[in-house]
Amino acid sequence: FIGYYYVGKTNDSLSLMYTDRLLPVKDINQIATGITKANTVVMQLMLTTDVTRNEQLSKELADIGKESNGLYKELESMHLDPKGKALLDKLQASRVIYRDTRAQVIELAMQNKNAEAYALYMAKVDGLAKNYIDNCDALSDHYTALSEQMERDAAAEGASVKRTLFGLVLFQLILLGVVSWFIVR
Repeated sequence: FIGYYYVGKTNDSLSLMYTDRLLPVKDINQIATGITKANTVVMQLMLTTDVTRNEQLSKELADIGKESNGLYKELESMHLDPKGKALLDKLQASRVIYRDTRAQVIELAMQNKNAEAYALYMAKVDGLAKNYIDNCDALSDHYTALSEQMERDAAAEGASVKRTLFGLVLFQLILLGVVSWFIVR
């Protein structure tokens, strides 16, 4: 019974670690990758003057944005702890500022005002992108730390189970010896 109980408890812990700790890290890292992809596309927009290529790049940005929106919806639907929710709110706030400022750069690049777009990018967007990524890292680090703590707790619980089972086996052996001694007498 004890073994069954602890196997069930371990299964619950692993399930919790996956759904509440590791899935957010996966989504956060995908968001950070999207930021990098978006910055690459914006840089390409600032380098090209071809209208057709600009439209292709604009579509790429829209696709990256859709993927990011989906990841945010997943994160919002997950069971996040209070600190995780606060970090997610901070991440989303930095996202809005980054996207609004980046939109100005995109508008200038689409008009082939690439020098102005680059100057604005370097003056504002680059720093906002770094802040946005830093906020992704903070949220990811938070859930990584929670997962590591769960792993340490599981290891400690495993050691406790081993001690309990060892004690039960030892008790049964002693009891067997005492009963055998009384039967022999």
